[in-house]
Amino acid sequence: MKLVEEIVKAPPLNEAVYTQILSPPACEVLPHSTDSHYECLLRYFANTVFHPVGTCKMGPADDADAVVDERLRVYGVPGLRVIDASIMPFIVSGNFNIPTMMIAERGADRIKEDWKK
Repeated sequence: MKLVEEIVKAPPLNEAVYTQILSPPACEVLPHSTDSHYECLLRYFANTVFHPVGTCKMGPADDADAVVDERLRVYGVPGLRVIDASIMPFIVSGNFNIPTMMIAERGADRIKEDWKK
């Protein structure tokens, strides 16, 4: 944050880009451009963008962190599957809308395959 602030304060960017971030009330009491001020800003402005993944990790049965198998069935709970982005062991580097739709398509295929048995 310090480096970005230095860059945008430098001419000619300072004329075109730089405006000081207004601190929320909780951060106003801290000296500007200090580590404690930056930490306060990060805690105030940071958010998840509502894209949680990895809460029901897919993996082999011997992985203690895995919740679902390759057919998206929950270990130890017959008849229950998890078919959403939460099965991704790690968040992808790009938008994960398409990977999530692929998981849903594959999950639907697995359900249909198992239904026929």
